[in-house]
Amino acid sequence: MGAPRLRLRSLTAEEEQILAEKVADKRLPARIHERYRLITLVGDGATPAAASRIVGCSDGKAEHWVHRFNASGFATFEKSPGRTGRPVVIDGQQVRALIRVALSRPEDLGLPFTQWSVSKLRAYCLKEGLIPPITSEWLRRLLRREGVSYQHTKTWKQSPDPEFEAKKNRVLDLYEQCPENGAVVCFDECGPLELRPLPGQGWAPVGHPQRFRATYRRLQGTEQLLAFYDVHADCLVGQVRKRKTVGDLLAVFARLRTCYPMTTRLYVVMDNLNTHKHARLRAFMADHSIAPAYTPTYSSWLNAIESHFTPLKRFAINGTDDPSHEYRRWRIARYLTWRNRDKGSHNAPLAKLSRTKLYGH
Repeated sequence: MGAPRLRLRSLTAEEEQILAEKVADKRLPARIHERYRLITLVGDGATPAAASRIVGCSDGKAEHWVHRFNASGFATFEKSPGRTGRPVVIDGQQVRALIRVALSRPEDLGLPFTQWSVSKLRAYCLKEGLIPPITSEWLRRLLRREGVSYQHTKTWKQSPDPEFEAKKNRVLDLYEQCPENGAVVCFDECGPLELRPLPGQGWAPVGHPQRFRATYRRLQGTEQLLAFYDVHADCLVGQVRKRKTVGDLLAVFARLRTCYPMTTRLYVVMDNLNTHKHARLRAFMADHSIAPAYTPTYSSWLNAIESHFTPLKRFAINGTDDPSHEYRRWRIARYLTWRNRDKGSHNAPLAKLSRTKLYGH
């Protein structure tokens, strides 16, 4: 003989009223409304299996709620099930206390050190009873999950220039709109360039990075890359010279002037290095339709060429051990040529200055 059919016990008048109200209540969560519908269908004569197909749940779930109704009525139909699985090890309040300590300075808490390590942070929090006994790795992952990571401190510098706003706005206006019959060019020095092993980054088998010799002797001095960047043409060029004296600047500015027609006024953005404001260079610029636009004091970050030195160093200089300055110049020239072709600016007027050449002294 098969197992006896599961039947629903008789409902009291109060239970019938509750059931009718709950089935008609559209504000109930779907999972709770489903339970009352099951009881209604089984009470009307359907088997739990047939009722489950109408409602859209499993046979076992339908039988489970019929058994629960038979045992305790509707008392447990709307109760949330108890939490299952592993109990909580660290709660939200403890996490907030941990984050508060991690973001504080140990000195402010009376400790004799200026920064936290994971082990020191864990030891302090355990001693103060702020967290349960979790491992250092768990604590590190918890900090990461909460958006806290171990970082280097950074510095900031405020410009004391009384004309900061005026100078800044002039530079930004030149970047945004090129003056009519003009060109906006940024100038800066990149260097010193020295002949020694320069570490870089690159792909390599795990645990087997590329290696450079650790010992070297600098017997060939250093050089400077005097670079120009045409903002609106997106063209980067430069000349390598032994030094960056006023004489060197006059030579490269004379070369710059030949790249553009004399009818084109050049607006040159540069920082406040003493040679940039030398009387001889100022006189040359005044005589050759070049208008300097100096960045505010301590604000060389406004010079757009600064952001182009980073990829230049990363992709053309770092990770090298060049035998001579001639080879280094060739390497820089090749990168600048590739860069301007890639940007589609190799036919810009400034590209005429694209060859990095060392002039004799």
